[in-house]
Amino acid sequence: MTLLSLLDAGRKNPFVIQDDQPFSREDVLRDIEGLRTTLRAHQRVMVASSEARTVFSTIAACQALAIPVWIGHEFSGSAALDEISRSQRVEVRVGNNLKIALFGNQQAAPDKGGFAVHIMTSGTTGTPKIARHTIEALMGRVQSSQMFSGTWLLTYSPSTFAGIQVLLTTVSSHSTLVAYRSATVSVMAKALSQYEITHASATPTFWRAALMALPDSSELPALHQITIGGEIVDQLLLDRLVKRFRHTRITHIYASTEAGALFSVKDGRAGFPAAWLSAKIDGVAMRVRNGLLEVQSPRSMRHYASADTNPYTEDGWLRTGDRVEVVGDRVHFCGRSDHIVNIGGAKVVPEEVEKVVLGVEGVADACVIGARNPITGFVLKVEVVAAPGFNQELLRKEIAQHCHSVLPAHMVPRIIVFVPQLGMSATGKKTGGTA
Repeated sequence: MTLLSLLDAGRKNPFVIQDDQPFSREDVLRDIEGLRTTLRAHQRVMVASSEARTVFSTIAACQALAIPVWIGHEFSGSAALDEISRSQRVEVRVGNNLKIALFGNQQAAPDKGGFAVHIMTSGTTGTPKIARHTIEALMGRVQSSQMFSGTWLLTYSPSTFAGIQVLLTTVSSHSTLVAYRSATVSVMAKALSQYEITHASATPTFWRAALMALPDSSELPALHQITIGGEIVDQLLLDRLVKRFRHTRITHIYASTEAGALFSVKDGRAGFPAAWLSAKIDGVAMRVRNGLLEVQSPRSMRHYASADTNPYTEDGWLRTGDRVEVVGDRVHFCGRSDHIVNIGGAKVVPEEVEKVVLGVEGVADACVIGARNPITGFVLKVEVVAAPGFNQELLRKEIAQHCHSVLPAHMVPRIIVFVPQLGMSATGKKTGGTA
């Protein structure tokens, strides 16, 4: 099925409301047709835009032309995008407002694989990896027959894997998408009511901030579906959302740029059933090796288009890099293998410490990072967002006492800093506090 065929021009609801400006399905169809005409002479196209309309239209145009498309992070900066364009032999880039920029002078050789979508990782630890996906894999968990037309809120950048999944879900369900080039959590929290949002997908960091931004009243947005993903989903957050949105279906999902959309959990408990390790769920097989989760899925990437180490094992399992622990009938996520901080020779997973800090009453959110220290190399620093009405100095003592009582000495944060809010990357993940 083509993306063009999913755009039902007869529907009256807008396809996307971009920064409060509505674009109809006819508008987007014209965008796609214009891009098809412009891009017809090229073989390799990149779209680097913060606009949902532009990203979707470029993907659909490239599918219609049977040529590959690269989804560049608009937040990467021009130098990084130029380097990626050179390495991937991209000829032309599409930017905001469908602006076309030629890149390079020679025509690239046709891609023998035809249409494919190349999605970049967040690149927080260096140059982004580039995962090559088929449209069939990306659409694998998007089933329009099981969805109804509604209004989705896009909290992610449209250039990320999660953002693209929301775009595809919106068009498949004939829904409307509300999107912003750049917006604070408070603006997006207001949009929940302003646009009568029915579906919202976001990270735990977003939802914690949104709970603080929403007014304390009985007048809450009429959400039908809350989806959480991108970071570890803890039980405390699930309980808070259930308490605040009593009539909303709450689901947490597991997906990544490389692994694709794997599975969703709907039972209200953190982690996922241990039984899934011995039986496929949604076509996905899972196993744990050396404390790390490995998967086999029909929705995973084909391979890296970039010159990165193959993440597949010799017997065909994808190494996710996620640390997990089996406790009773549940598998819990513990953190990323590439997030480990060395504290005086001991390896510490910041997410494990964050979980302890988040359990202190009065902590709305927290981010644990490594801070350089001349003696131990690193010590742990925690940035804390205090819930309204809590005294920061008293809360500082509570955090220190609680951490000392349950954590080994090397895992206790030595620096506790209070911030008004945590920073968030374009992927919606926490990046530390903002003043």
